[in-house]
Amino acid sequence: MNSKRLFLSFSTAILCLLFWSCNYDNSIQPETATITGETFGLNGTEPKHFLYDVKRISAVYGYDDMGNKIYFSADDYDVDLNRNTIARTINSAMPDFAAYSVNFNENGTFTFNSEPRNPPLSRQFQIYVDYIANENVKTINPAHGSFFENKPNAFPKIAVFGDSIANAAQTTAQYFQDTDADGFAGLLRSFLQSEYGTENVVVDNFSKTDMSIDLLVKDKEKVINGGYNAVIIEYGMNDHLLGVEGGAFETKLQELCTYFSENEIYMILVGFFQQNTKWDLEEPIYPEATLKYNEIIEKIAKNYNAPFIDIYNQFQGISQRKDLIEDLTVDWMHHPTDFGHKVYFSMLLPYFIKEAESSNSVANWVLY
Repeated sequence: MNSKRLFLSFSTAILCLLFWSCNYDNSIQPETATITGETFGLNGTEPKHFLYDVKRISAVYGYDDMGNKIYFSADDYDVDLNRNTIARTINSAMPDFAAYSVNFNENGTFTFNSEPRNPPLSRQFQIYVDYIANENVKTINPAHGSFFENKPNAFPKIAVFGDSIANAAQTTAQYFQDTDADGFAGLLRSFLQSEYGTENVVVDNFSKTDMSIDLLVKDKEKVINGGYNAVIIEYGMNDHLLGVEGGAFETKLQELCTYFSENEIYMILVGFFQQNTKWDLEEPIYPEATLKYNEIIEKIAKNYNAPFIDIYNQFQGISQRKDLIEDLTVDWMHHPTDFGHKVYFSMLLPYFIKEAESSNSVANWVLY
């Protein structure tokens, strides 16, 4: 049995065992979709919607100050399957997001401060839910323009360059263990190495918090000198704060893509979502700058026949069911939760698979 089949068989067996032990119900079929760690900031007893239709809850939990999971009992929350919502109960032991406090300016905006932190991290107020979705498994197909379509005889050796988002800032693994395992780069690394072998796949993350596209301008030779054959470029969240026009950003991204294209490096360009509009640096440029910079990234990607990961519109769609700032950021500003990073990962994955994958076989990795 090859390593891929062995991995999938092992994953399926473990998932079935976990389903049985959590639910004491062996009627759950293996084709049922699994959602792992959807994040919520729950206020008082107000309900919030799940992203997918819930069939059965597997676990509800948070993290203590040491990074250990704290599981909550059924008395701590109320799930309404008809409305597809979850809420805290009156005497719940779950954290109440209503207690989250931010210092605002007189005009209703807030000014970021690192010490003491304002706004404070919101991750300690969030809860995580594992559940069985009332949907069938879907197939994840390789995307047009995928890595293997461009380089059929190679395995991916990926350099990731980005800001704090790509650096997995304040995700669970980064916050407690200083690794990017819960960020989209770490998720991609773990999946691809399990799929194609640790010896065949490299995903090195050169991203740095508080950085702009100038980091890649300065370090672009690392991609060539390091023997990488693919680069994921994730900038814009910090860069767009410079203003609406974006001319300097566009010039730099264009020059970088020319450089990588001339060196036959496979490129993926990643957009960014709308950060908290109450930040005093964002408020005067909302929404023009976010839209403009995403348009620049998308346009340049098309010019170079490179995939564009449209995070903005994906998150806008999710915002129809979830509060993006409360539910999908860990800093109440712009750093995605572990679950938010799964959205990024899910959009990147089709560009790095050789053949169709069942979402059940990657249930702990992928959204659909």
